[in-house]
Amino acid sequence: MRGLAAVALLASAAGCGIDTQPCVERGTSSQLLGSASYDGQITNADGSETQLHGASAATVTVDDFTTANSCSGNPVEFTVRVGDACVLWATATDDSGNASIETVQTCSLPTPQGTVTIAVDQGTIATSSPSSMTLSGGLTGFGDASPPVHGYLQWSFSGP
Repeated sequence: MRGLAAVALLASAAGCGIDTQPCVERGTSSQLLGSASYDGQITNADGSETQLHGASAATVTVDDFTTANSCSGNPVEFTVRVGDACVLWATATDDSGNASIETVQTCSLPTPQGTVTIAVDQGTIATSSPSSMTLSGGLTGFGDASPPVHGYLQWSFSGP
């Protein structure tokens, strides 16, 4: 009897989407090539401000997520990578390709002015064409500057 109960429990868990969510494809990744623009400012130790503004080529990689299958109901968590030094968790609730970036994560973003590290307080990603991603947050690092670094940055990616 215990064996039948265990089988029933496993079958009900599979129906709830425990790693059977159709939007989860573990081990896959898709690369989005495009450009990123950023705008922000740093408040220096002496009270002066340094403006951060510009644009550069960017690569965003989405891991373990697909919109090829119809999925809804259970949220899907997956990772989003920006360049080599930023890995963020995102959550999608449907198969639209849109997801929110989970907050309270740090992300180091390459810019022509130097690497900028932010504590994400808001972010979104759209994985379907045209792809886009936005991040904003307080600065926690800039180039070789010693913490604490004070300021804010908004970063926006657009792709094909």
